[in-house]
Amino acid sequence: RPAVTPDGPLCFGDFRSACAWCLAASWLATAEPDPVLSSLEAFCAAYGQWIDTQVEEADRLSRDHSGAARRHIGNCRVVLERMNAGVRRLRADPVMFRSFRLANQAMLMQRQWGGADDLRWRPFQLGFVLLSLESTLDQAHSDRAVMDLLWFPTGGGKTEAYLALIALTAFHRRLTRQHPDEGAGVAALMRY
Repeated sequence: RPAVTPDGPLCFGDFRSACAWCLAASWLATAEPDPVLSSLEAFCAAYGQWIDTQVEEADRLSRDHSGAARRHIGNCRVVLERMNAGVRRLRADPVMFRSFRLANQAMLMQRQWGGADDLRWRPFQLGFVLLSLESTLDQAHSDRAVMDLLWFPTGGGKTEAYLALIALTAFHRRLTRQHPDEGAGVAALMRY
């Protein structure tokens, strides 16, 4: 098994086993808010478990490599805190939560128009949306100056993650303006 896969490490397999529907865009778009938010908290907890396994791995590294490993683990903890903050914000902000649901619905519709079944998010895709949620939608957020970038080989699912964040942004802009057309216009530029 490769060290990195789009489906994530084993702890996400455990999460999927316990909550098979929790990564489904259809469920995220339509389920009651409390179960959705609880599943997102459990998702973040699974990422936290993975970080803990990396600490154990780093403890076994030579002194030459342990410093770099500790820095990367520290970065992972920052990512986890931002993901958790995104979930807390979804819980506290009904407009952000509605935008999240609508983005999932839009991504599902696009997939179904292409003749595919339900969209099931890969862990890194959902993690990226949660990580970027506050800094993307809150213009005064302290992480607004941070560039969050996904890198994954071709076919890994980067486009879907970016499109979900773009859909979230477009819906949020429309829902937060007194006149919805004030949210119209260019929301993202992409180049491939």
